[in-house]
Amino acid sequence: MSAPSPIADVGIGQFLARASNPHVSVSERVAEWQGCLSDLVLPVRAEVDLAPGKAPEVGDFQASLRLGRFGPSGWLAIDASAQILHRGREEIAAGTGPWLFVSTMTRGYGWLNARGKRELVETGQTVFVDSAQSYSLEFDADFAFVSAMLPRADLLALQPHAPGAHASRVREPVGATLHSFLKSLANPADLAENEPWGNGRRLYDHFVGLVLSAIEPIALASASDPAFSRQILLSRIQSTLLAALPHGQVNSAWIAERFDLSVRQVQRLFQAQGTTVSRWLLDQRLERCAEALADPANANLTIGDIAQNWGFSDLSYFSRCFFRRYGAQPGQYREAKLTL
Repeated sequence: MSAPSPIADVGIGQFLARASNPHVSVSERVAEWQGCLSDLVLPVRAEVDLAPGKAPEVGDFQASLRLGRFGPSGWLAIDASAQILHRGREEIAAGTGPWLFVSTMTRGYGWLNARGKRELVETGQTVFVDSAQSYSLEFDADFAFVSAMLPRADLLALQPHAPGAHASRVREPVGATLHSFLKSLANPADLAENEPWGNGRRLYDHFVGLVLSAIEPIALASASDPAFSRQILLSRIQSTLLAALPHGQVNSAWIAERFDLSVRQVQRLFQAQGTTVSRWLLDQRLERCAEALADPANANLTIGDIAQNWGFSDLSYFSRCFFRRYGAQPGQYREAKLTL
């Protein structure tokens, strides 16, 4: 999994200078903006003539884009003039993704058009948008929003009915929580951007848990499979476990107590997925340790620090498990990744 490439400082400067140049026509600015979004986020088609028969004057259109890393994924913040953004079959075929965008309006309002329905999204409201499906976003005045980009595969692994959330507004109180979280995510002073990778990944896992809790009622309303309630329960358990990964003492009994289940019921839920609680926890911890070892931002952390951050109290045990999974000792793996 990888986040969108951040815009280089010179790229931002060149784009903003061109977008604010009163001698550059609106059509040229919009073309520049469309290219910026398509190259750095995902292919879209941008339009600005919202009033039929009336072309915008030079100087009417302004737009800015910021990108940042969020755990293994990324976030984006847009502040712009009135426009329509389309993502149809042609843009989907052009690639990039698929992502689930969790987007919140921080200024103004817009209309989300998808699956034959049109929904108003106002300041403070949060929506899900699936990049693998067609949609358009209409803004008839200045606006701003922040989005987190979650790899669709990550959500499908925990919640197979996640695509059913496309073009859905998040219900309260989870919607308000996601709105506050996303606003702070785009703030350069926020811990989500400045903390080491390990802490950022834990924050990301908490966010995924929030998203899953918001998707759950949407998925329940659209699913008819009699086994679906078991899948919902499993996704709840797994999102809880992701948040608890840094704590070593997590097992079937711990889960059973929190979800009012028997240990045997917990074991059966995981066995139905071809795994066990301990194996699933080990896989998740090893994956996050591998990501942390490969990140230059963690150069000041020892291997022991990283292992402990993700719930390994025994460094020898961690090294053995890591070698079996990745075919290299943690130090060798780190050196190979950082010298690429």
